[in-house]
Amino acid sequence: MNEAQYKLGQAQGMKPQYSKEALQEDQNSVSSEQARLLQPKAPMPDTKALAWQEKNAWFGKDQEMTSLALGLHEKLVSNGVDPSSDQYYRRIDETMHKRFPEFWGH
Repeated sequence: MNEAQYKLGQAQGMKPQYSKEALQEDQNSVSSEQARLLQPKAPMPDTKALAWQEKNAWFGKDQEMTSLALGLHEKLVSNGVDPSSDQYYRRIDETMHKRFPEFWGH
């Protein structure tokens, strides 16, 4: 889930592509080193997220399962569920078990 937050932070920090003239103007006003320093740092995952990732070794390895988990993350957060709450992790786990019962031997 923290990976999704990290990717979201990266995407929000990106600028749209401009014409070559606009790009040169941007480069003249801020050096690439300065731009790198201005980019937001990704937050460190909290202990709950790290424990969840350790318990779910498929996360980041199984593309289909990871994609579903990231989609669930987006949906839950957009619906106001706190990504550090027990409810958040419970709902992700419940959905993953329903969608991939064979993974858990159900």
